[in-house]
Amino acid sequence: MIEKIQRIKAEIEALKVSKSEDLENIRIKYLSKKGEISQLFNDFRTVAAEQKREVGKQLNELKTLATERINALKSEFEDTHSLHAGAPGCGAADGVLCKIHDDKADEMVLPQER
Repeated sequence: MIEKIQRIKAEIEALKVSKSEDLENIRIKYLSKKGEISQLFNDFRTVAAEQKREVGKQLNELKTLATERINALKSEFEDTHSLHAGAPGCGAADGVLCKIHDDKADEMVLPQER
């Protein structure tokens, strides 16, 4: 079980997100009720008594790592994909939405109102 925990830790540390759907799929895969971490907690019941302290500690660390990493990815994703209307210094005209990415603004023209 410790090897599985270590494998999942490595997967979580290497996570990258390019779409909001990816972020939600990652959260479901690891943190949902039927996710990998919940399954490990279910399997924890079968761990030998002398290993429970160490395995329990690693499981708790894994869950904390997953939660923090997913929250960090969410923040990074929101920061690099946020929309705003002509904030000072972005170079976009007033009322034009632009996408912030690496301190550069790509202008996106709003559709004409009918």
